[in-house]
Amino acid sequence: MSRSKTVNTMLILLGDGAATENFTSPCALSTKSLKFSAQVQEDVVFDCPGDEPDDYEPSAGWVEKVKTALSAAVTGSGKLAGENQDDWWTWFQGGDKNIRVYLRSKDKTTLKGYFSMIALLTDLEIGQESDTGLVDVSVSIQASGPVAWTAA
Repeated sequence: MSRSKTVNTMLILLGDGAATENFTSPCALSTKSLKFSAQVQEDVVFDCPGDEPDDYEPSAGWVEKVKTALSAAVTGSGKLAGENQDDWWTWFQGGDKNIRVYLRSKDKTTLKGYFSMIALLTDLEIGQESDTGLVDVSVSIQASGPVAWTAA
């Protein structure tokens, strides 16, 4: 049995909006997450009873589900890097931005690529635990439209 080739690099990359867009990773985000979700429509489907009245016995139906919409959300947290404060604030007040979520396996060949999406910064939290501690930042980002995977 061979050992799994684990993924050890995940970066949130933000586009700069230029005609030839450059993507950079905000400094000091130590936790990152990409979550995919599906909305579903549910219907209860019952078994049909027999044709004879004596065959008719109500029973529990099964719930059938159909995906009706897909979405993605990205979160990150860590220490607030001063060089990124203006970027976060400007994006929060503004509109959408092209982003990428980059993944790479430890062997750098099994998995390497990124999910790309147009996204909105929907939550920006800045806090500090004590007067002597560093300032923390936490962000929530919502995809606005489809998400694509690009192998690198």
